[in-house]
Amino acid sequence: MKYYIAAIVTLISQMAMAWTISGRVTDKENFPISDASVALLGTTVGTLTDVDGRFSLDVKSDTAIMSVSMLGYTEERFKITNKSGYLRIRLKEDDIVLEDFTVEGQRKQSNTVVLIDVSNMRNVPTVTGGVEGLVKSQTGVVSTNELSQQYSVRGGSYDENSVYVNGIEIFRPQLVRSAQQEGLSFVNLDMVESVEFSSGGFASEVGDKMSSVLDIRYRKPERKFEGSVSGSFLGATASLGSKTGKFTQLHGFRYKSSAYLLKNLGNDTADYDTRFIDYQTYLTWELSPKWEVAFLGNIARNNYKYVPHARETSFGSVLDTKKFKVYYDGNEVDDYLSYFGNLSLNFKPRKNVTLSLLGNGYLSEENVTYDIGGSYFLSDIVPDNVTNIDHSKGTANYFEHARNSLNTNIVSLTHLGEIRKKKNTIKWGLTLQKEKVTDKTEEWEMRDSSGYSQPLHSDCFPVYSNQYSDIDIKSTRFISFMQNTLQGETDKGRVIFTAGMRFNYWSFNDELLVSPRASVAFFPEKCPNWGFRWSVGRYFQSPFYKELRDTFKNANGDVEVRLNDTIKSPRSWQLVIGADKYFTMWKRPFKFTYEIYGKYIDRIIPYTVDNVEIIYEGKNKGVGYVVGGDVKLFGEFVPGSDSWISVGLLRAREDIDGDVDRNGNPLGYMYTPNSRGYNVSLFFQDKFPNIDQLEVNLTLSFAGGFRYGKPGAAERDLHKSESYSRADIGATYSLIQGRDKVMSKPVLRRLRGVSLSFDCLNLFDYNNVSSYTWITTADNGKCPVPNYLTGRQFNLKLRVDF
Repeated sequence: MKYYIAAIVTLISQMAMAWTISGRVTDKENFPISDASVALLGTTVGTLTDVDGRFSLDVKSDTAIMSVSMLGYTEERFKITNKSGYLRIRLKEDDIVLEDFTVEGQRKQSNTVVLIDVSNMRNVPTVTGGVEGLVKSQTGVVSTNELSQQYSVRGGSYDENSVYVNGIEIFRPQLVRSAQQEGLSFVNLDMVESVEFSSGGFASEVGDKMSSVLDIRYRKPERKFEGSVSGSFLGATASLGSKTGKFTQLHGFRYKSSAYLLKNLGNDTADYDTRFIDYQTYLTWELSPKWEVAFLGNIARNNYKYVPHARETSFGSVLDTKKFKVYYDGNEVDDYLSYFGNLSLNFKPRKNVTLSLLGNGYLSEENVTYDIGGSYFLSDIVPDNVTNIDHSKGTANYFEHARNSLNTNIVSLTHLGEIRKKKNTIKWGLTLQKEKVTDKTEEWEMRDSSGYSQPLHSDCFPVYSNQYSDIDIKSTRFISFMQNTLQGETDKGRVIFTAGMRFNYWSFNDELLVSPRASVAFFPEKCPNWGFRWSVGRYFQSPFYKELRDTFKNANGDVEVRLNDTIKSPRSWQLVIGADKYFTMWKRPFKFTYEIYGKYIDRIIPYTVDNVEIIYEGKNKGVGYVVGGDVKLFGEFVPGSDSWISVGLLRAREDIDGDVDRNGNPLGYMYTPNSRGYNVSLFFQDKFPNIDQLEVNLTLSFAGGFRYGKPGAAERDLHKSESYSRADIGATYSLIQGRDKVMSKPVLRRLRGVSLSFDCLNLFDYNNVSSYTWITTADNGKCPVPNYLTGRQFNLKLRVDF
């Protein structure tokens, strides 16, 4: 009997000691490694990581030795205890030499999502900084304004790109008219753990927009205390983090001023007072091995003051050169204030099941005020005699006035679930979202050409254009999705299949959207260095607010804004077919990617683009299509440093109902506002031989010109801008603890690293065009005057990590 009692006591003690250890296995670039073996040595307990590199094991002793291994990587062994938290394991690549061949482990892409190494972003020479600096160099992405974080993906508008942080969709200001006003991106680079980007064909779990998804995950500190500070000519940042038992906290502060940059904006003479500040915090608390609560918060304040004085711009051809000169009076003052908060509760009832409940709140207050007058002169410059100038082309005065405000309040409650099995992963989600928008607009423009007000009236003093609004809108959205990913082996190779459905209902226009999506990845057994994939789906561009604004003239001739409650979401069928070739060159891993894609879009809401402002017509009135292809070469041109070059070609056209030429004939298919034809992007990292501390980063961007037309004219693509060309280069000298002997000195011993960067922005000093200003000439014609972006400038940055 005593043996039974001893056995029972032993069993109970083992059950009492049982606990669960979980974690994620990635490579050196933080890419997940699927099907890696995770085992406890000396036991029969083991498992394989899922497609996201995650695992979970039940442990029946206080301590154990864990082994993590995968073909192509070096095995890692380490001791774990019941006090070990969530494990983040990085495997090092292992070269296997067979006679004259070298086989290296490489992660194979199984969908349209690209994982971007966060470490590459630290020293990228950009004006805006942050994650967007490298996103702009991805396949299908075009960005032709260095002052803006916005980008166009495969012919889409800036509003067609979704951004998520920790599974929460991020909103941005609505009243921004120019890139100078944008300020800081939401994403704080000092807090980022992983970055994933898809330029189309993405799964059902993300995206009620048509073009792209940027998915960011913030990190949890792994040290008792850590932090960083940095400063440059463009601003400053600071971050602090700590881990105390089951509690982690991470705080980030950023300050940005664009005054230094904007002094070199085109040919303007102006005073800029810009202050962009934000604070973010990410807190997590592991209540138990199964429960965790997290909070993500953000407060941002953007102040922009602009006092123009004068402008002088020369443009045109050698034989037809014009000079545009303006003298200004007045100023513009803009203010943007936003609050964001997310409280999430995560529950893991089983090692392969995750359930989350997220409560989100977003509040923004935007105010734009300006009173700016000007007197301009348009002149012809006579060839070979620049001092002989004819002033007969145009002389006029104008005055612009605005008092605009937009308040946005969004609250939502979301449930997310995930079940991971050996051969498949099931995900689902439900969201209830309440929205309230208050819009008050009062703006007008007066023009006086050669002493006569335009338009000319004898009984009043009219304005050239005006717009008024006083609108309150309240609405509710219900969003849900379900998705299943299956993976298996056949005699032909490995197959990964993902299928899902997304639903979106909006009470404002009583519209229900149903979006089926599917993708397949195939890795043939006979061609192990190749991967093939395709995705197809129905994608919608669910309107938010700007798309609803329709205008009409009241009885007094004033232009008023009303909301179109019959508007429908633009919709598209999309197909993406891709192939990846994995190979070695110079004994280093490389990947060549090919992608072709097509979109058919209907229920288009036409729009025009002025700088970064998108002006919608507020009606569904057209169809369109986009076809194109991208290629990308990715690899270690320099050992240990990733570089890539991408080239894209596209054809984007739209046929807008009611657009006719002067003879009343339909114009048919025209270029879309963001149809640039071609795009070339390069990101290159280099290191000096025998100088580990010195690194050089180069970014290049070339893109075709954009199409534009006269304001209000049906011929939207009558003119074409010059192509966009820009090169930024930066050199960074860094000292790292454990590598450089100087860091062992007492004054530097507590620091993890110190770096000093010198950047040359717009290396070749190209005069790129952001938009055109249309002015009236003496013969009552219209003349487009180019608005140029920044010229060559330099930046110096110091960063300290501790």
